[in-house]
Amino acid sequence: MGDKQEKTVKLLSYGLIVMAATHTFTHVFEGIHTAIFSLLRDEFSLTLQQLGLIAAIPPLCQALLAIPTGLLSDRIGSKKMLLLSFAFAAAGAALAGVARNPVMLVAAISLVYINTTIYHPASYSYTTKLFKSQERSKALGLHGAGGTLGHAMGPLAVSLLVGVLAWQWRQVYLVLAVPMIIGIVMVLFIEEETPEEKKLNDVRPEEEGDSEKFLTASLVMFLVYSALRSIGGSMISSFLVLYLQDIRGMGIALASFISSATTLTGLMAAPIGGYMAARHGDKR
Repeated sequence: MGDKQEKTVKLLSYGLIVMAATHTFTHVFEGIHTAIFSLLRDEFSLTLQQLGLIAAIPPLCQALLAIPTGLLSDRIGSKKMLLLSFAFAAAGAALAGVARNPVMLVAAISLVYINTTIYHPASYSYTTKLFKSQERSKALGLHGAGGTLGHAMGPLAVSLLVGVLAWQWRQVYLVLAVPMIIGIVMVLFIEEETPEEKKLNDVRPEEEGDSEKFLTASLVMFLVYSALRSIGGSMISSFLVLYLQDIRGMGIALASFISSATTLTGLMAAPIGGYMAARHGDKR
């Protein structure tokens, strides 16, 4: 255990690098379907209401499976859950690549979103346990930066591959399935806690946040805050590219690039926020 505690002191460990990189991979698909709404509308003759359903159904699947996947992650461990999440992502990408109707596409995107639902409890749990409390906020900030980069990569891929290189949108999904295979390989080499280490982690006296209740007032308030934040973000991001195309007269390349650029601001904000949290406290 002494060797393991020495490893956790180093911030840029292999474990954190894998968590940040795979966080990028797991989010890379999420901005693609909204960035190609104009193409989907034309190909499948969809209305704005139908596009709204395509935007809403996958996150709803996320919400319904969030608690079960969290419980499963506690039961079988982070490493197995991470491998399972990338299997879902690869399956979703492959299905999207051959989708011939909106139902197939919604099913494919839902698999991709379920991938993130499986991924997050496992990756955050792994990152939290990897570091001591004084380094944890910094590590989570770097981990979050990887996810922000992933959110930006989807629209950026549409801008470059569809807008500039004139690829078909299905090809984008198939090409971006490759990072899922890379993610599986990277996760295979991370260390997994043994049952003895898990027991020691459960009883460490210096560990903070060991509440005996699950739904505390603080957790409920944080969930409400997170929900309101997500509502505002999704209302804008889902139709931003379509708005820039229809109302501002931009091409899909420029509109998707702008959508990607707005998200990339978080690439610096996430690690800065982590360092500020470590210095001034999480609440501030």
